[in-house]
Amino acid sequence: MPRRLTDVEATERMRAAGAEPLDPYPGAGRPWRCTCARCGRTITASLHSLTKGNGPCAYYAGKAVDPVTAVEVMRAAGLEPLVPYPGSKNTWLCRCRRCGNDIAPRYNNVQQSQTGCKYCSGHIVDELAAESLLRQHGLEPLERYPGVQVPWRCLCLRCGRETTKRWNDVKNGVSGCKFCARRAVTEVDVVAAMHAVGLEPLDPYPGSNKPWRCRCLTCDSLVSPRYNTVKNDDGGCRVCAARKRGLGRRRDSDECAELMRELGLEPLIPYPGSNVKWHARHRVCGLDVNPTFHQVMSMGAICPHCAVSGFKPALPAEVYLITDTLRAVHKIGIGGLHSNRVKLWTKKGWSVYRTKRFTVGADAYEVEQRILRLLRVDLALPPYLAEEDGWTETVSAEAVSLHELWSTIELIAAEVLTAGTTAPRSDGSPFHDHEEVGADGVTR
Repeated sequence: MPRRLTDVEATERMRAAGAEPLDPYPGAGRPWRCTCARCGRTITASLHSLTKGNGPCAYYAGKAVDPVTAVEVMRAAGLEPLVPYPGSKNTWLCRCRRCGNDIAPRYNNVQQSQTGCKYCSGHIVDELAAESLLRQHGLEPLERYPGVQVPWRCLCLRCGRETTKRWNDVKNGVSGCKFCARRAVTEVDVVAAMHAVGLEPLDPYPGSNKPWRCRCLTCDSLVSPRYNTVKNDDGGCRVCAARKRGLGRRRDSDECAELMRELGLEPLIPYPGSNVKWHARHRVCGLDVNPTFHQVMSMGAICPHCAVSGFKPALPAEVYLITDTLRAVHKIGIGGLHSNRVKLWTKKGWSVYRTKRFTVGADAYEVEQRILRLLRVDLALPPYLAEEDGWTETVSAEAVSLHELWSTIELIAAEVLTAGTTAPRSDGSPFHDHEEVGADGVTR
């Protein structure tokens, strides 16, 4: 059985631990009133706790908080306590010296973060103060304050439109009306902008970067410009624009002949017209060629004797018409007779409807370009697919049938090969109907 310490021995041990006893030794396990030699506070500690390695002073060890010190910490953070110190983990009713709001933080939180008032730090927003700041920026709240990150419905006092604003944006200086700042538009505004360029919208406003189906008030064509393009003064009716460009590109015969010479072709006959074969001599090889002026302007000097790589306009080629029934889309294209382009499209899910061969690839190219010009300019039909491989040569299956499209390809091919003209249908449609027998023996 351990021997009981004498009063002198217990006092020496307590002094060695940093505490001066104020009362006689009460026993090893009983509280003993002492003075902390380090902080000078009056404390109670048992000699038994010292044997476990604990210090005598809980204040010095940071395990207890002196109420006087706690008040000093709160005042240093700009808070005035309204009730006695309740403990480090309990809420403590205080008043903020800056904004005057009553708050109840915990001492531990204030002491660790060195922050006091949640209103002043922005974590809590006073509703009246928020409304006042919103009005300073020309916005009248239409509902109670919803929270820091929730859009707040307001009325712009400048333009009279209803808008939304997040309190965090206002607090960080991003304030004002998005309509006045031109970051947003109403449907009334965009319709007025389309009318200003001569377009009548046929569908509800889809968004600034999406095609918007409209009718041109000048030529009555159906077009689908984007509002952003119109807003930037780059949009309107592309049919009218194409006609204006065509008028501006008309050249006299001397100018056309000079352009041919610059590209290495010497005309041998007078200028016959843009889409009529023009007999000329290629200066590089000295041999005669027969491209159209339009082909030369599009593809450069076309010589069947000098083509060595890529699409060879002087070698045999074909025009193909393919379709994808699942996506309801048709596509026209050209390729050399020995190329694998059609096979590649079939591997991607396309089906071949018809192909037409040409002795000279330049004629196939001319047919393709005239069909695309008919679809894009005359009929104002946009590409059907989004931007992917071959999307520029696509058209919606609902806009034109395979039969109509192939019939027109046949007639334009005949015109290109004979340099003749094609009479339009009596109903004014640019597409033409004729019966033809396919490879399967079915009359179309």
